[in-house]
Amino acid sequence: MENIVVATMAALLGRLLIRLPLASGREKGHVRNFGNEEDITTIAELKLTPDQADQITAIREGYINDTKLFQEKMRDRREELKSFWLRENPDRKKIAAAEKEIEMLRYVLWDMLLDYREAISKVLNEEQQRNLETMSQPQQMRPWFRWKKDRFKSRHGRFQMLYSIIVAIVIVFSGPASALTMEEAVATGLRNSPAIQAFRLEEDAAQGQMQKAKLPPYSNPVIEGGFSFKDRSPDEGGDQFVNNEISISQSVEVGGQRRLRIDTATHNLARVRMEIHDLERSLMADIRDHFGQALFLRDKMALAEEFVRLQEELSRLVAVKYEAGDVAALEVNLSQVELAKARRDRIALSTAYKNALLSLKALIGMAPDAELIPEGDLAAGLAPLPDREALLGRLPARPDIKAAEAETLRSGAALTLAEKEWIPNVTWRLFQAVDERRYDRGGTLSVEIPLFDRKEAERTEARARASQARVREAGVTRNARKEFDEAHASATSSLSDVEVFKQAILGRSAENLALLQYAFREGKISFYDVRIAQRETIELRNLYLDALLSVQRAYNALERAVGGDLR
Repeated sequence: MENIVVATMAALLGRLLIRLPLASGREKGHVRNFGNEEDITTIAELKLTPDQADQITAIREGYINDTKLFQEKMRDRREELKSFWLRENPDRKKIAAAEKEIEMLRYVLWDMLLDYREAISKVLNEEQQRNLETMSQPQQMRPWFRWKKDRFKSRHGRFQMLYSIIVAIVIVFSGPASALTMEEAVATGLRNSPAIQAFRLEEDAAQGQMQKAKLPPYSNPVIEGGFSFKDRSPDEGGDQFVNNEISISQSVEVGGQRRLRIDTATHNLARVRMEIHDLERSLMADIRDHFGQALFLRDKMALAEEFVRLQEELSRLVAVKYEAGDVAALEVNLSQVELAKARRDRIALSTAYKNALLSLKALIGMAPDAELIPEGDLAAGLAPLPDREALLGRLPARPDIKAAEAETLRSGAALTLAEKEWIPNVTWRLFQAVDERRYDRGGTLSVEIPLFDRKEAERTEARARASQARVREAGVTRNARKEFDEAHASATSSLSDVEVFKQAILGRSAENLALLQYAFREGKISFYDVRIAQRETIELRNLYLDALLSVQRAYNALERAVGGDLR
């Protein structure tokens, strides 16, 4: 947000500096500046007739309407170019392409300006043209290349240079924009996921169980102490004396339970770690799916913008032809309806794109009001599809399969431990007693008799858990194979669809549309032919985007199925 504020303030300052000499020039009585849209019908010195004024007004309004779309596109491309430079790692190819498009738009606008001036000059007589040229600033009537060469010699040109320097400084020293690639979004989601953080605490709990299982004796020793008062007989004097006793005892497992308990804890720790990896695997696939959906809707929105532009251009051409009497009013109405539909679709896609960004931000742990710009192209940078058998060989290493295997081993060790639990522990005891200054020392051994509790309930539960783990492991393995088969088939099919679009459909459809638009301008085909061609071209490009999204999702599903990156 601070970078945006700095950039905005610098831009406002630069614009203010540019406007200062212009305003001061007007205040000091400089000659008139007839810019692109100035209304010359208000100039009394030209002595325009009412008919001339009406013609010039119509030409000016047509020029403003015709250039509005290109000026908006120029503004958007400049903002896009600025965003490219603000990124941490600017893409030189995108920057060069944007600069090239901006330069082309400049020449288009300049050409339209020349046509506009030529149309006005045809309305004016020779004396009016001389008066207009005298009242206009000389640099405004020069060809483009001469103005470009001499613009830095003027005060206005120097302020423009100062503005460019300010913007360049802001671009260099401001931080990167909030643009994320797919892999950066994955890393952010793994770092911010509460579920993964909770599972890592479960790993700490499993580590604690391992520490306890490794204790040499599973139970603590017991120290006992006691005393008693004993009366002497009258023959012995009739007084009292005190008996003291102290002892220590320890229970010892004799059935190998410690080793089994360590095995159980080891497999449990492995299971927890594999479940963490499995959760990461699923979360990574979900983030890639959501990120791909955001890229898809971003490209669909750009395509909708292009379709709106095509409809606006077509609507303008139809209106011109209607004025010339070449088309009927019905075609004008249809063109307006198509334009309204295109704008409605653009609004719907914009809403869907914003919702997709909200879902993505929620998934990766970003605040809803945080700025997020998905960066990259849909289905770009995907590795070639590896051999099926090689991928199939990676299947047993999937985290959920490894977790199921660890659970089977853990439950098996727990069952063996439960079967050993019925073997009673041996408790040894050492003691020392003092009786009338006589010491009594010795030891005892005790064994619990499993008469009532033979651990049958524990063994039954352990057998059920072990059987359940084996069934679950088999089910996870079958599901993993099914997911792999479906994902591999989907990836193969999606790649084939994309190749068909690239090789045959897209280029030819765009070429056909350009030819049909040219033919319509020349009056060789009807409005309906162009309308159908535009719809078919946009529909094909929408289908191409659908195919790219299918490839992205299929690769995501295949990586989820094999449990790792395909590269």
